[in-house]
Amino acid sequence: MTKRVSHKVTVARSKMVVEKPAWVAVANSVQLQDVRLIDSTSHVEPEAIKGKKSYEIERSAKVETSGESPLIMVFARFRLHAPSEEDPKKSVLDIGASFLLVYKGEDVKGFDKETLEEFADINGLFNAWPYWREFVQNVTTRMGLPPLTVPVLRVGTLTTERRSPQLPDAAAAQLT
Repeated sequence: MTKRVSHKVTVARSKMVVEKPAWVAVANSVQLQDVRLIDSTSHVEPEAIKGKKSYEIERSAKVETSGESPLIMVFARFRLHAPSEEDPKKSVLDIGASFLLVYKGEDVKGFDKETLEEFADINGLFNAWPYWREFVQNVTTRMGLPPLTVPVLRVGTLTTERRSPQLPDAAAAQLT
């Protein structure tokens, strides 16, 4: 899990001072230019269609800038893992994807590495999440499983523990 260092920027509003994390300044100064799927993996075991399975989603982000370039490149990586009921170390469903998000801004070289990393961990993952959700739903359908709708990502969950939702029951999904 990424350690969060909170940098604060003070903004005055009607006699009230609001503290904003430094990564917000990055988010306010860039626009998302491109999103690309750059890597994907998937694997399913026959056991995946039997009953309900819980799953976990791992997520991480890496950021790169290029000298004087006005671009910020965020590499967002996601992995869905559903363990076997008999052997939790064995995966019955494994789906992974990495996305490249390219942001363009006027003065991106003015931000320090920690601020850019925090931007990638929060804003980058949040922006990539809808593409991840669509990818998982598409892949599970192509695997012959009931389509899995990954829950929406709430900004507050980016810094908290992950939940373990349930995969849809294959038998119940076929009845509907």
